[in-house]
Amino acid sequence: MRIVLAALLILAAPAGAQGLRASGPPTVLLDDDEPAMRPAWSPDGTRLAFTRDRYTGVWIVSTAGDVRQLSGAPAAGFGFAWSPDGSALAVREARYNGPNRSDALVVLGVDGTRSELTRWRTSAPGLPRWAGDAHVVSLRDETLDVLAVRDDARVVPASAVALSPPDGRLALAAPGSGTVEWLAPLGDVQVLNVTPSPDGQRIAFEVYGGNLFVVDRDGSGLRDLGPGGRPSWSPGGEWIAVMVS
Repeated sequence: MRIVLAALLILAAPAGAQGLRASGPPTVLLDDDEPAMRPAWSPDGTRLAFTRDRYTGVWIVSTAGDVRQLSGAPAAGFGFAWSPDGSALAVREARYNGPNRSDALVVLGVDGTRSELTRWRTSAPGLPRWAGDAHVVSLRDETLDVLAVRDDARVVPASAVALSPPDGRLALAAPGSGTVEWLAPLGDVQVLNVTPSPDGQRIAFEVYGGNLFVVDRDGSGLRDLGPGGRPSWSPGGEWIAVMVS
């Protein structure tokens, strides 16, 4: 299955308008017989991370087509997150012992290094998100875990991070104070693929079995963008690229 730099992108503006942008013929980066899913640009634009069937493993491919596997673990490709400097990905890996599953948060360096941030637990943590380049945050039940990636990481960024715990709610977490604000722009509806805008002022999210929405970080200004999945903001926050089936 191919990963390409597509010539035509389906885009949705935050206000709900849709449009098409053309930028030339596609460039094939990966062409093999295995399914490839969820390509995601690194912040510096030099690589894409992707996963395989059933979100097993994580790979990166450069714009020159060089491919490297960073993880082969089950579920590692579901909800991974690039660090702001593009040097690593935070992932939630799974292990199975017969029918029993345990999970841990792991940081995978693009240089091949690997660091387990948490113990392996039978209660799954929320998906990891970065707070600056040196901390990863996640929700475990209703507890905010702020995890240092480097030994010298002492100052925790104060800016809020949008998160989704395993139960499908929407949360705004402040790593510096450890506080969590729960947002419910659609009531008790479960959400997924929570994706903040580059400036952190807006949050895109999907509804299970429903549409794609954008809401301001204070919970106001809810906009329904219609059908779409896996939102990805443009660097300036003017557009959201989405998957439409």
